Amino acid sequence: MIDTNKMVVEDYLINRFTMAILPGENRYITEVLELEQDLTVGKRPMDVIDQSCRYFGSSYNG
Repeated sequence: MIDTNKMVVEDYLINRFTMAILPGENRYITEVLELEQDLTVGKRPMDVIDQSCRYFGSSYNG
């Protein structure tokens, strides 16, 4: 069940406010904790991490 107090987003980039990236209730959901808000992302945690790495010019494997 998704907490209705959390903002639900499809994409997320890790930034300086990101405190934690946690697996959600199933393997296709990611819970992100930021300094002032919690988010639910409709992607796997590794997809969020890899997308953020690629956006900033790297990759998870690199």
